[in-house]
Amino acid sequence: MLGIIRSVRAFLRYKDYKPQPLTWLAARRWVMQFDKEDRRLAENLLNKVIYLSEKRTREILVEQNAALMKRLFDAGLKAKQLIYIQVHDAGSSSPVMLNLLRDAAGLEKMGCRFLDAHDSMR
Repeated sequence: MLGIIRSVRAFLRYKDYKPQPLTWLAARRWVMQFDKEDRRLAENLLNKVIYLSEKRTREILVEQNAALMKRLFDAGLKAKQLIYIQVHDAGSSSPVMLNLLRDAAGLEKMGCRFLDAHDSMR
């Protein structure tokens, strides 16, 4: 019973997780994959995760980018001289984060350019 309560608690805590919303059953299945003696540790781990919503992630990305751009502008660079390069491996969130930043901060409208590290021609 305690395991179900902890799974529901995880569901409530991470309910706006994307791209696939977390259900209490999915949280329970995740815990149940572990050996019986490790399940309590897995449940405790779920409660220790620091979760940032998409909204908060966007806010942090935009804030940090604005601070970085200010330093670059103070050094004499212009937006048209800035190139954002996504470097990623399979399963990486790099493209998602960069697109989130690009759209939220209006970087393309400012003239910033975007490249993929795997695109050697560009």
